[in-house]
Amino acid sequence: MASEAKEWDNYWTSKTKNRLFKIFRTQIFARAVKYYTDKYFLKEGTFVEAGCGSGQTSIRINKYKRKLIALDISQKALDRAKENKKFDEYILGDITKLPFKDSSIDGLWNLGVMEHFTDEELPDVINEIYRVLKPNGTAIIFWATEITHYKVCLNTYNKFFKKNIQLFPNEPTRLTSKKHASSVMSRTKFKNCKIFYSWRDLFTDIVIVAKK
Repeated sequence: MASEAKEWDNYWTSKTKNRLFKIFRTQIFARAVKYYTDKYFLKEGTFVEAGCGSGQTSIRINKYKRKLIALDISQKALDRAKENKKFDEYILGDITKLPFKDSSIDGLWNLGVMEHFTDEELPDVINEIYRVLKPNGTAIIFWATEITHYKVCLNTYNKFFKKNIQLFPNEPTRLTSKKHASSVMSRTKFKNCKIFYSWRDLFTDIVIVAKK
């Protein structure tokens, strides 16, 4: 955990001040997060953003009677997430070992997290999410793809100029299609999944809505 935390501390310290990134998080992703959480989460209960980062993508989420918890492996990220006053609690923690009891959380969401795990790690990580959800609880996962516009452009640039530019820490498992997403989820305990790829986030992520 220490090495991963340090890597993400460095990321949130040095690579996230780009104004375009902030606009995309607050104007595009945040609207998509609001849409899916409004549609698939209950209006009361305890909900966790597991891998909250700066918290910017959740600034538009409706509070209702929900307790909202921000969790991240990076203290630097949590310090920034505290600017989002909709969160009730901020926890330094690891998504692979969530600090919650079995069947204690009504819903969990994240964005830009799952692609940082290897294919071999993913079933255990996703099953850890399953463990903490209450019966009928819902996970909403925004999972980055290889087919998004900026990734295609970056891959082309790197190949043409023989570069290895990365916008984010290592991403071994970007999704390639909805079928790929379904294949990953089929290796987990989740059996009730809806998968979306839409204009709501400008076709940047595949969104998985999984119910326990």
